[in-house]
Amino acid sequence: MPADFLLATNEEIDAAKRLQEAVELHLSALGDEAHGHFIAVRLSDGRSDGVLYDTRRDAARHQVNDPWCFYVKLHVGGIGLREAWTVLIYARQARKAGVVFSEEEAILPHRLELAGGDTAARGLPEMFRGMNYVG
Repeated sequence: MPADFLLATNEEIDAAKRLQEAVELHLSALGDEAHGHFIAVRLSDGRSDGVLYDTRRDAARHQVNDPWCFYVKLHVGGIGLREAWTVLIYARQARKAGVVFSEEEAILPHRLELAGGDTAARGLPEMFRGMNYVG
């Protein structure tokens, strides 16, 4: 077992390997065309249904009988074993905390970066005006 996975159980490593293999299968078959598509992965064992979906919403809609899935977006570089393990563990923890992976797209936060000039601060509440913040 690699040193990176000292805290991982054999079951977690096996599930991460299955997730990695599912990603690699589609990338091997389709190459760059698989980029940006999604696969559905079961939280219990890291297995995929073997289908490549165009959108996250499509993947979720086809998993109505298995609510214990999460969705992985494919990238040209694939996914390493450590990354697959990390993604799977975070998804399991999120599910235990009550997160339901449904067909809604994830909401991504946006950072507010001010260059410090008055033009950048227009429209902000008075308490933020004049602040030089670069996050």
